[in-house]
Amino acid sequence: MSVNREAVACYRLYAANCVELAEGLADPDRRVFLLAMARDWLKLADQAEKEGEAGHDSAATDANSRHEQSAGSATPDTAI
Repeated sequence: MSVNREAVACYRLYAANCVELAEGLADPDRRVFLLAMARDWLKLADQAEKEGEAGHDSAATDANSRHEQSAGSATPDTAI
């Protein structure tokens, strides 16, 4: 599991913990605060997940570019 996936899982767990705590509170202001915090943890998880996917795509593109460049330089130049 990559660090990014671990972070996403932690953020989602933090959100679930906030919701669980909010359910046990009688004070509506504290409930609203914890539910807003849960929403923010979920937004952060979604953002980290998207960045991880973009980073994965970018890494694959970079690897392909390096492969194409090295393949081109390893080929003898036949042009006269």
